[in-house]
Amino acid sequence: MSFSPTPVGPPGSRSVQEQREKWERKRTRTVRALVQTEQKYCKQLQLVNTYFVEILKAKGTLRQDIRESIFSSIPSVYSVNQTLLVRLENGDFGRGFDDFCPHLHHYVTYVDNIQNANRVLALQVKKNKAFRRFKKLQESRPEFLNCKLEDLLPLPIQRIQQYVILFPYTLDWVYNSQTKAETPEDTFRPDTLKTPSGQTKAETLKTLSDQTKAETPEDTFRP
Repeated sequence: MSFSPTPVGPPGSRSVQEQREKWERKRTRTVRALVQTEQKYCKQLQLVNTYFVEILKAKGTLRQDIRESIFSSIPSVYSVNQTLLVRLENGDFGRGFDDFCPHLHHYVTYVDNIQNANRVLALQVKKNKAFRRFKKLQESRPEFLNCKLEDLLPLPIQRIQQYVILFPYTLDWVYNSQTKAETPEDTFRPDTLKTPSGQTKAETLKTLSDQTKAETPEDTFRP
């Protein structure tokens, strides 16, 4: 009886390759999840911006100061994320986040105002009959899928929580696809990318994320 010799590679090469394949599968899932969830997020932002912010501004149902107290920087957040989405859909992740991070101050503004927004919204629903009717009419649109405005306002805060998880894996994938790192130890570390403020991009997102915590386990995405 004869046996065919089993090919033997360099010591540890098989485990390294298996680890790289495992990381590649995880990165692929994360990148796909990032694009898909960004598409859904932008559609939801569009609902708020189009059917509430813009129409309320045109109709004059709410005074400007009240409208801005409720919706804060939503128009700016929507604009920034629309640009990011185009980059992500084109596979330009590195440039997408490079362009996105300098605009995180719009999220800071939104996070700082969210408690006031909830308070003012509740007050207007209670005391402003015209706004209450308008809100109910807009929420009845099929595009809202039975979501209330109260369900949509926390979305930017929840999205930051998701970015903290998705961001490092995505940049890791971008770097490896460009440089073809030889071993897992050569993998890019997102903590080396700096923003104009001097913080790394990962630190900037984490700092913003720490200003608010996910309200429920469902608010936090896991790739």
